[in-house]
Amino acid sequence: RGMEVHVVPASWSAAQVLPWSLWLDRLWLEALAARAGGGRVLLDAGVARELWYAVVKDERRKLLNPRGAARHAMDAWTQFHAWRVPNESPQGVAARGTGDDVATFARWCERYQQRLDALAAIDPVQLPDVLALAAPRIVRTSPRILLHAFLPITPQQRRLVDALKGAGATVDEVWPTERTPM
Repeated sequence: RGMEVHVVPASWSAAQVLPWSLWLDRLWLEALAARAGGGRVLLDAGVARELWYAVVKDERRKLLNPRGAARHAMDAWTQFHAWRVPNESPQGVAARGTGDDVATFARWCERYQQRLDALAAIDPVQLPDVLALAAPRIVRTSPRILLHAFLPITPQQRRLVDALKGAGATVDEVWPTERTPM
């Protein structure tokens, strides 16, 4: 997601440079080791994609391209989680919105979440939110962290970084600067 994470150990060994998604995976492993995963498993993106397809395929009305609709629903799910305000739900957005598309998306989200719950699972999109809740239990093992971003930080990323800081992690941040037009 346009961000690198530099993990700086307490000793003088070289820093580890990780893309955001790999860093989240490592934090997830720390959460599991600390028994802070809530008993859930983390699905990979391919399994999540197939769950979305199953939800869309079960739609009452026939779609010309259910696989494409599932891909777009998964993209919308990703964007919703990245930019939502805390505790905002797709159903809440649908209640304020107009049109069939918003209502359909909210219905698909609810069915998708039900399938995740039946599997006792989370998907990669939900991982930052779960890690933010587990921050107090996983910070103990975290070395100093330097976040270097190439894109603006999303509210979901901010919630995770703030939770880690609030739990005592040392997190330094380097964010993109405004570019001046030539």
